[in-house]
Amino acid sequence: MNYSEAARRKRGKRKKKHYVLRIIVVAAVLFGLYELAMSPIFTIKQIDVAGGVRFTAAQIVELAGAHDGDNIFKISLGNVQGNLEKNPYIRSAAVKRVFPDKLSITVEERTEDALIDAGKAAPGKYVAINDDGVILRFVPANQLPQLPVIDGLTPIQPVVGKPLRVEEANMLKPALDFFGAVQKDDFFFKSLDLSGVSAQAYIFDHLVCVGDLAQIEKSVPEIRKVTADLLSKGIERGTINVSSTACSFTPEVGNQPAAATAASPPKPDAKPDAG
Repeated sequence: MNYSEAARRKRGKRKKKHYVLRIIVVAAVLFGLYELAMSPIFTIKQIDVAGGVRFTAAQIVELAGAHDGDNIFKISLGNVQGNLEKNPYIRSAAVKRVFPDKLSITVEERTEDALIDAGKAAPGKYVAINDDGVILRFVPANQLPQLPVIDGLTPIQPVVGKPLRVEEANMLKPALDFFGAVQKDDFFFKSLDLSGVSAQAYIFDHLVCVGDLAQIEKSVPEIRKVTADLLSKGIERGTINVSSTACSFTPEVGNQPAAATAASPPKPDAKPDAG
C-alpha cells in the first residue's frame, strides 16, 4: 500500500466520523426542539374569538374542537377550520397560532335572510336560507321567524348546509337580490310571490305591490311615499301597481274607502325619503 492510498483511507475514516457526529448533533438538536415544543410553554392558555354574532365565544370554541391545555403545535389549524365550517351558519373561519400560548379564531357568519316553503320535500316546514341561497335550517310552519317569505318556488331535495336548488332555477337569485337591495333602502316587504306573470311583493297581508320585480326594486322610493300616504289615511288594503311610467293605487273593493294615489316613477338614482 503506497502512501497516497493510506492517506485517502484516513481521510475517508475522518469524513465518516464527522458525518456520524453531524447526525448525532442534528438528532440532539431536533430532540431538544421537540422537548421544547412539547413543554408547558406552548400549552394553550387562551383562545381569542372574533366575529361571532349568532354564537358565543364559548360555543365557537366548542364547535372548533380546540381546548385550553392543548399543545399549540399539536392543534391542526386545518381541522379546526374544517370543524367550524361544517356548521351551516359559519361562512368562513380563520385560525392562527399566537405564540407562545394563544389560539386566534375569526369567523364570518351567515344570517337567515329569507324563508321558502319546503313543499313536498318536507311537508309543513320552510327552509331558512341566507343571501347566497345556502340552507341554514328547516323551520316548522307554525314557528316562522320574522323573515321575508318567497312563494312560488319549488325546492329540490333541500339539504341543510347546501345551496338551495329550485325547479324555477332562474328565479331564486333575483328574489334574494331583490330583498337585499330593498333592505339597503331601509324598506321591508313581508313576502314575495313569484307564481304569477307579475311579481307580487307584499308590504302587509293585504297591501301588495304588483309589477316587474326589477321595476318594483327601482320604485322603492316612490312606493315608500305611496305607502306613507295610504297609512296616513288608515288604508292597509289594496294594490300598488308598479310600471315604468307610474305607481298607482287600486283599493280593495268593499274593504276600504275609495282612494287612489298616482305618482311618477323615481329616477334611477333617487334616494329614499326618511320615514
